[in-house]
Amino acid sequence: MKNILSALSLLFIFSCKDTSEKKQNQENLPEINSKTQTLPAKPNLETVEGIRAEYAVIQEKLKQKKLDSVSVKFECEERSGTATYFSENGILKFLKFDSGDSHFVSVEEYYLADEKPFFIFVTETGWGFDGGTADKPETKDDITEKRFYLKNNASFECFEKKYTVFSAKKDNPKSENVPNKKLENCDVSEYIKKFENLKTKNTSKQIGCF
Repeated sequence: MKNILSALSLLFIFSCKDTSEKKQNQENLPEINSKTQTLPAKPNLETVEGIRAEYAVIQEKLKQKKLDSVSVKFECEERSGTATYFSENGILKFLKFDSGDSHFVSVEEYYLADEKPFFIFVTETGWGFDGGTADKPETKDDITEKRFYLKNNASFECFEKKYTVFSAKKDNPKSENVPNKKLENCDVSEYIKKFENLKTKNTSKQIGCF
């Protein structure tokens, strides 16, 4: 009887020790944060809000220089400029095309998902003299900005803003303070055609007329 009680006591002690060690081991396990396990939802690129969210993502990657880039020179008669291709893991995410002549500059920015444009931002600047002297001429820049929100290579929403910047003035308007005007005609066929042509020339040494 004494031997049986002793055996039971030892069994109870080892059982308690095993339970204690299991509890301690569980407490030492790293916490699983459910938030970090959830993948962020992809923006809905069929809405203006979703497109703006994805635009901000690409802008941040450009700012942090997380995208690979290659540039190609553009020459066509009196116009010249540069096409710059930005890629992530070999996939084109952003294309910037600037071109111009002596008094006009155009900058076209194509933001891409699955290598197709979902947003196009165009800035056109025409400049001329606006007084002053021969030694110190004054100029003005007439600026037009266009924003196109796309679905299946067609724009479902588009806006425009226009303003003028004078070299002799300090209180010139800033783009972010100029209201957008909603446009009725959102035709982007010209830009899509240009994008497709540019897309095939990212390995060229120089782009000619197209």
